[in-house]
Amino acid sequence: MAALNAWPGAWERRDADAICDLFARDAVLSFPNSADRDYATACRQFRHIAADRSTTSRYDRPQIQQVDVSGGLATVRLIWTATVHNAAGTVIERTREQGLDVLRRGRDGRWRITISLAYPL
Repeated sequence: MAALNAWPGAWERRDADAICDLFARDAVLSFPNSADRDYATACRQFRHIAADRSTTSRYDRPQIQQVDVSGGLATVRLIWTATVHNAAGTVIERTREQGLDVLRRGRDGRWRITISLAYPL
């Protein structure tokens, strides 16, 4: 849970390395009506968003609904809420996504997302 709860802070700091570090190198991210993204594609997108100073986006801490852990795997049902502001500070988008993330504990002891399924609410 610590990794999931720390992610919004990395996003707010525009810390692309920390943003990407939540995901395993073999991660698959899936969102309806778009092609699945692998780690490299997702991180490229995250880095592009982090570098774009024309908008500011903020994620709330995730609303954790369910956690199941078995050995080195965990499944987490959660809701992510994001708000995007333009340069003038006006809210231009607010999204809520229901998610199911599968995390795997790495050799370094850190939990990283290996499968992420997200659906707009």
